[in-house]
Amino acid sequence: MKIAGLLSASILLLMQSTAVLASAESNSCEAGSKQDDWLIPEILAIPTNVSLIEEKQIANYEPRKIAASLLERKRQFDERWSKNEDLEQNKNEKNIPDYEIVSFFPEEFIESLIKNGQLNGHELAQKVERQSDADACILQDMQIKDEKKRLERLLEDGRYMQGRGQMQAAIKIYGKALTLAETSAPERCAEIKEKIDLFSKQSKDPSLAATRAYGWSRRAQLEFLHLGITIGSSYKGGCRNLANSILPKYGIINFKSPVSVSVNRRELLHYGAVLIVYRDELKFRTSYSYGDSTVLSKDEASGLVKGPEVHSLMILDTAKAPVNKAIFVESQSWGPIDLSDIKEFRVPEGRDDLAKALSKSGLPIYSYRRSELGAEPTFVSAENLGISSEKLLYKGDEKLQAKYSALRAARLKQ
Repeated sequence: MKIAGLLSASILLLMQSTAVLASAESNSCEAGSKQDDWLIPEILAIPTNVSLIEEKQIANYEPRKIAASLLERKRQFDERWSKNEDLEQNKNEKNIPDYEIVSFFPEEFIESLIKNGQLNGHELAQKVERQSDADACILQDMQIKDEKKRLERLLEDGRYMQGRGQMQAAIKIYGKALTLAETSAPERCAEIKEKIDLFSKQSKDPSLAATRAYGWSRRAQLEFLHLGITIGSSYKGGCRNLANSILPKYGIINFKSPVSVSVNRRELLHYGAVLIVYRDELKFRTSYSYGDSTVLSKDEASGLVKGPEVHSLMILDTAKAPVNKAIFVESQSWGPIDLSDIKEFRVPEGRDDLAKALSKSGLPIYSYRRSELGAEPTFVSAENLGISSEKLLYKGDEKLQAKYSALRAARLKQ
């Protein structure tokens, strides 16, 4: 199907006239605070029976708008065809203020983020995957002097391997973590053993092996399946590739008001210590799932292999959930993310070194109580994670924030 390369002049004029410019400090009054500001009519009009579009067909559009439009196209399809009575598919924007999108970011990549200004987990993960030897990870992690940090890094790397379908590597790394935990954190041993048993079962299940042991091309296929359409007939890595830039960057939903689902907050310790809090307009191009969207399991009744359902945040109801318990409520933010898409950073209490490194971004920095994530009970209501802003450590650079605001405004005119 051929799609127009440029928005019509009348639509452009309409978008320009309705865009509202505001100060860098005000997120809610910023230009692009409404979903319609980010939607491209030509993309919304792509028939639902079209499952593939080439990059050149949409190359002239702003990538963030492409992402928002494709996700809204999927929501509209779900609204027309959903037979799931437990999950409403109609838009529910009134709940947007009740949650925030947060990513856990490894502190060792702060310098790269500040230097490049671009958050692209796919390109980073490709580089890591090429060096994904378990022994190399263990050797690097064991150089960490602090025993607690050493254990958490091993668990983080083991989970990373498991999430990429590299089950034997995950088992080996978790085995090293178990040895370390026996002397430094015996209370964690049962949890680690349970994970090793799970990884072992997954590695032997042929129905899961075909879906979990995927490379990045297979992972991209799964992600495009979640989006309801594939961009490009062949997958090519690299953040400068349009198709790859559209693929999601992962995080969690941090709820500000009561929600009827419990999550395992300890699982979040496996990820980085720095919290990236995104601006509200990112919600228009973000989907969510109750659990890890890339973890597939076999349904015992039907024998089918499937994962959690992925839906647009526009239908999220913070008052109810179709499940009672999930490892976390995952967010998948589609399209490019750079420093201008970030609202603030949060660092663990006492980590002034991280605040100093992040201050070069010019964005506000707060502290948060990371110790809450390891507290008991493990499962808590999803609004009680304890990762909200505490103390303001750095208010930011007004000149840089004004620059970011100008970048966001310019995107609406593209």
